Amino acid sequence: MTGTLRPTFMIRLCLAAAGLSLALAASAADSVFQQRPLAKFLDANNWIALPIPDSKMGPGAVVKVTKSGATVEARWLGDFRRCGVTDKDMGVVKGKFPALGVGEDFSVKASFAASLLERLGLRAEAEKVNGAVLKIDEAGGDAIDLLALKIWLEMPANKKNFPAACNDFLAQDDVYLVSEAFRISKGSYELIDKNGAKLSLNAAVAGKSIDADFSGSIGSNGALAVAGDFYFGVRRVKRLASGGFATLGQNEQEIPEADEMLRALPQ
Repeated sequence: MTGTLRPTFMIRLCLAAAGLSLALAASAADSVFQQRPLAKFLDANNWIALPIPDSKMGPGAVVKVTKSGATVEARWLGDFRRCGVTDKDMGVVKGKFPALGVGEDFSVKASFAASLLERLGLRAEAEKVNGAVLKIDEAGGDAIDLLALKIWLEMPANKKNFPAACNDFLAQDDVYLVSEAFRISKGSYELIDKNGAKLSLNAAVAGKSIDADFSGSIGSNGALAVAGDFYFGVRRVKRLASGGFATLGQNEQEIPEADEMLRALPQ
């Protein structure tokens, strides 16, 4: 009797082991590495993902875009508003383009989530982060009206009062104006440690300010919640031609833009 039961027992043991392996595999599938990368999602929706999200890269940002071999770099130089141009002058519309990915989870760079923790004073926790999943709660695409800006800039009084230093600065080679940018205003980050396990944050940072415009808190699930505008993608980055702003508002076919170059940014 014992001899006939032993093979059955072994089969059950093997099946149990297989079931455990499948359960572990399913658990691993829930890790950050199985989520859709946010960069690819943005690209599929005609946004160019920034290597590092930045609160300063909204519409009106002035950037220098350069290419050396296959390497492309976009560096923030300043903001058009510093030249005395207001949001009204630029026709800024927040939420001109619909929100994308709200309520969904996306894989994002662990380095960005870790930098948020450091800015909250959680350096020890930041060093443990090896992955991050962002759940988007509030988002949208913001834009400036290039034609309205061109008309404003061409008004005689505005031309006269526009700072000469700004005109010279903006007319440099490889300098571009960001006209459309994708913003995430509210979201939560589930953090993954180096062993692939969920990293639960216990530090009391409820409502703690990251800087003047952003706040962070730890939810009941141990995730990091952040409120404040971070720009994760851009497009329609317009070249500021030397000698003035004649290119603003013109058709994309007429004036070269940096969008195709920006698609080569490292992700």
